[in-house]
Amino acid sequence: MTRLLAILLALSAPLAAQAAELRVPGDFCRIQQALDAAAPGDTVRVAAGIYAGPGNRALDTRGKALTLLGAGPGATVLDCEGASRGFLLRGEAGTRCLVRGFTVLRGAAERGAGALCEGASPRFESCQFLDCEADYGGGLAVTWEATPRLRACVFKGNRARLGGGDVYVVGGELLLRDCRAGDVLALAGARLRRIDSPQ
Repeated sequence: MTRLLAILLALSAPLAAQAAELRVPGDFCRIQQALDAAAPGDTVRVAAGIYAGPGNRALDTRGKALTLLGAGPGATVLDCEGASRGFLLRGEAGTRCLVRGFTVLRGAAERGAGALCEGASPRFESCQFLDCEADYGGGLAVTWEATPRLRACVFKGNRARLGGGDVYVVGGELLLRDCRAGDVLALAGARLRRIDSPQ
C-alpha cells in the first residue's frame, strides 16, 4: 500500500507543478499584484485597456522567470504618467522572462524610462515604447552584462537628456530584430546587433 501511494504521488507531481495563468483584471486588479503572486514559470495575461497608477508601472518580476502577455501593442497600454518606468527586469532569472504585446507610454526614470534590464536578458516581442524620457535610454537601458532580445518592437518619441534617446547599452549586448529604433547609443564595450528581415 505504501509503495502504491508513493507511485501515485510521483505521477501526480508533474500535474501539481504545471504553470498557472493569472489574469488582470479578473484574478487581480493591478499588474504588480499578479507578478507578486505568480510562481516561476507562470503566465500573467493582461487584458486590453489603459493601466495607470501604482501597481501598473515599474513592473518588477522580482527575479522570477515569468511570461507577461498583453493583448497587443496599442491595446494593452501602461501609462506611466511621467512618474516611473514601465518595466524593471533584474538578475539571472530575468533571462527567462518574455514580455509581449504591451505599449509603454510616458515613462520617466534616470535610466531606461520604458524598460531597464540590469543583468537580465529577457525577450520583448511586439512592444511599443512611446514618449518616454530619461537621462540615458529613454525607451530602453541595458546594463550589467544584460543581453535582452527584442523582436518587432517600436520606439517613437523617446528622449534622453544625456544619450540614447531610444536605446542605451553599456556593458551588455542587445539584439534587435525587425525593430524601429532611431537614437541608439552603445558605450563601454557594449555590443549591439541589429537584424532586420528583407523587405
